[in-house]
Amino acid sequence: GFLLVGPTVISALARDVLTSNMVIAYRINNFGWLVIYLTVGIGLLAMIPATMVLFHHGSIVSYRRMYRSWRGVVLAVFAIAGLASPAGIFTMFLVAIPASLAYGLGLGLLWAYDRIGRAVPRGRRETAD
Repeated sequence: GFLLVGPTVISALARDVLTSNMVIAYRINNFGWLVIYLTVGIGLLAMIPATMVLFHHGSIVSYRRMYRSWRGVVLAVFAIAGLASPAGIFTMFLVAIPASLAYGLGLGLLWAYDRIGRAVPRGRRETAD
């Protein structure tokens, strides 16, 4: 995922700059940090739905519990983003909205996982030891 999404997004940004005839006035050091921050951000964002599925599969937190508490989780995400990004409200939204959407994506994946899990007969779920 990281090797596909990160370079694709960075290539799209560079293509947009070149087609707009913009003057590239930044140094490679700044561009390097953009690449690193973008890759780390996409990686952390992708971990939210993956962690949710693993928690459900490991019976740590059930899908129903995550679904019932989605409002509190989104409120907590916005509160943490507001405290962690003192630069302003735009930065808070830039952090909190993708994280909240990733939580919603995780709930959608868990909904499908839960529906498929109920459709499979019990005998087929058992694994050989």
